[in-house]
Amino acid sequence: MKRKLFLLTFALFLVSGLVACGDNTPTGIIDTEVIDTEIIDLGMSDGLIFNRVEIAYEMEISFVSGAFYLSIEEEQLLEAFPIFERMDEIILENPRSDWGRWNTHVHYTIEGELEDLRTRVYFLNEEGVIPLDIWVGFGMHPRVTSEYGLDRDLELEYSYVNAIPVKLLMFEDNRDQYTFDARFEIEDVSYRVRFRDYLERGQERMVEVVTGLIADGIVVFSVLENPVIPEIRSELFTLEEARNDSDFGVFVPTYLPYEVVFQSAYRSYREYVNQNLLHMGWEVTYDEMYLYDMYTQWVAERTSDSPVFAFDEIFWLSNTLDWRISPIRESDLDQVMSPEEFLFTELEPWEQPILRVEGLTLDIVRMHEHVSISSPQGADWDEDKDENDIFLPLETSSIQLRVLFGDILLEIHTGHGNIPPEMIWEMLISIPAFN
Repeated sequence: MKRKLFLLTFALFLVSGLVACGDNTPTGIIDTEVIDTEIIDLGMSDGLIFNRVEIAYEMEISFVSGAFYLSIEEEQLLEAFPIFERMDEIILENPRSDWGRWNTHVHYTIEGELEDLRTRVYFLNEEGVIPLDIWVGFGMHPRVTSEYGLDRDLELEYSYVNAIPVKLLMFEDNRDQYTFDARFEIEDVSYRVRFRDYLERGQERMVEVVTGLIADGIVVFSVLENPVIPEIRSELFTLEEARNDSDFGVFVPTYLPYEVVFQSAYRSYREYVNQNLLHMGWEVTYDEMYLYDMYTQWVAERTSDSPVFAFDEIFWLSNTLDWRISPIRESDLDQVMSPEEFLFTELEPWEQPILRVEGLTLDIVRMHEHVSISSPQGADWDEDKDENDIFLPLETSSIQLRVLFGDILLEIHTGHGNIPPEMIWEMLISIPAFN
């Protein structure tokens, strides 16, 4: 009861005379095929409106990642969100998790202009903590990714806080709790608020958060402006440019087997996340004679006389080769071992050690080949057919190899095609740093 009285007093003080529903606001619950609209009266004019969604909408949204992002400290976070200090039950860190606070990330354009902000704080309850997620977009809007997204043309009712239209939504999950979602805009700044809670407490909290954010306005975000722009480099390279790169050129193969076709090279340097890498992609032509022999053998052994796909219509899985060069991360140093240690260490199938280049041999590269049976589809699906009449049993292989040259890590990954270890070895020993 004390909590309700506090909220009522706070809400009346904060938005007295500022919160009002539009002239067409209903005075009860509206039932439609899709939603209910429930008026929640917390002492503010005619109340705020929560649209009760009756079907399980997916409210995931996609974001523009920005040219770079920065994590802000607690002092800046509290300046940007004064409401966090006004609401006693909001805490910035999760005391029951080793992960602590989910850092607040502020994304900027390449010119240093604000793009979006995402933060997670927590409601502290006797039964635990509840994550409260807030997204703020500057001159942009979140994109709903689900085909059942809430930006469809639903007959949603709006609330109005200080003349700002607000969408308030909620839907019940199978644990007697609701997901609450609020969306509104102040000038060209878009807000999104989301959390899960029990019905009455969640409605009260959402009203307090939304009215508080609107009362604070957008001037509070000036504390995030004019960042120090970090060094950023992002460009596509030709093979020749990759070989001439001052940092990583000595790790690029000078010899390519005739089956290997260069596809792309991407050079990236992002100071703010300590990222410095050269990523190269190759395509290896298929051994068509081998595949055709497997295809004709499969056709002859089928028990069904139904039509099959033509040989050149079959997707023969990925025959790609990725070549990634970067300084080794400190967190990966405990995975480093010599090739000799590798030979005498019992590893789990999922473990991928980093091998020092000294002592590396073709036989060790062969030990990194993983052979499996893939199943390209060769005929139309039919439940009455045996699976062997639909899919070709094809032996394929993949290789994952990580090699350390001093403090530079070379990571080699092949797709599930038929790239032999001997081909990887020929490319590997041709790089200048190997010799």
